[in-house]
Amino acid sequence: MRITFAAFVTGGLLFAGLGGAGVAAAEDSPCPPPSGRQLCVSVTHTPLDVSAATAAGQTFVSYTVTLRNVGKSELTQTAVAACLVSGSGNGSDCGAPPPGASFFSAVASKGDCTIAGATARCLIGKLASGAMATVDLVSRAPTQAGAFRNVISTTVKERGSDNPGNDPQADTITVSEPVTTLAAGGPRASSFLPAGIATQLLAADEGQSGQSKIPSQHADLTAELEITDDPPFVCPEGEVCRRGGWVSATIPGTFDALQFVLHWPDEFVAAKQTEKNFVLFRLACDTCELEIIRDRCSSATPSADERPCLWNVRDLGRNGFDATLISSINGKYH
Repeated sequence: MRITFAAFVTGGLLFAGLGGAGVAAAEDSPCPPPSGRQLCVSVTHTPLDVSAATAAGQTFVSYTVTLRNVGKSELTQTAVAACLVSGSGNGSDCGAPPPGASFFSAVASKGDCTIAGATARCLIGKLASGAMATVDLVSRAPTQAGAFRNVISTTVKERGSDNPGNDPQADTITVSEPVTTLAAGGPRASSFLPAGIATQLLAADEGQSGQSKIPSQHADLTAELEITDDPPFVCPEGEVCRRGGWVSATIPGTFDALQFVLHWPDEFVAAKQTEKNFVLFRLACDTCELEIIRDRCSSATPSADERPCLWNVRDLGRNGFDATLISSINGKYH
């Protein structure tokens, strides 16, 4: 999921989609902006909320900054600077970064970028009339729950005044992009994952938990894991079922060894449940037919022909029940 804030500059006045004095709401400052405005800046980020990073798995946020010159003249010395700042609000200054947060990468469609801890800077240079440029930023998520912001400032000069000193024609547009960090181990977990990065996401609610182990063989993606009661679960006749919700995984792509480590507390487990009669129920979509996974994996690295299959099914007595699903795709599991 992505959220968007927009900003534009005209006649030396700053407008940004964040509310407050001299500020227009995002829906009132579309990109491209209304006629007569020179530069438009929009920012999106994914996921909407990010899980706190842990020792077991790093998490990330991806931002896309889009610049559009909708005026008739060329803009020069275009530069984008970003900093990660603790707390909420609309402030435009760089302050203390949230614990553990830093930039992982910064790539511009033109020009060069540098990163240093919780700050990033990209020099775009000239932006011709009608031209567009983008800056893709990826930051490591904080290690603590709470709010933080990516404060993104874009500076431009009009072509007729291109000296490096102070210049009344130099305009700065600042967008403060808010993000919420979710506490690790809550009922919902999410992260952007850059290509080639392995991680783990954990969702837990009322003693039930699901942990996804995502391998590194993937392109850029946004992964989400959640424990949910939607849709209501109906136990198939003749099966031994467990209480609790679905462990819902949205992890785009096809994988060789996508693992889901599942746990149910003892009070969710039926008295007739055994390791032998344990099965897992899967929905590929909310309106899809219920699938029943019975097969056991021959090893922790089963072949494609075996997947999906169950591994390490364990009756823990009063500590509940564990099972690991090894699959090539995701869905909802009960």
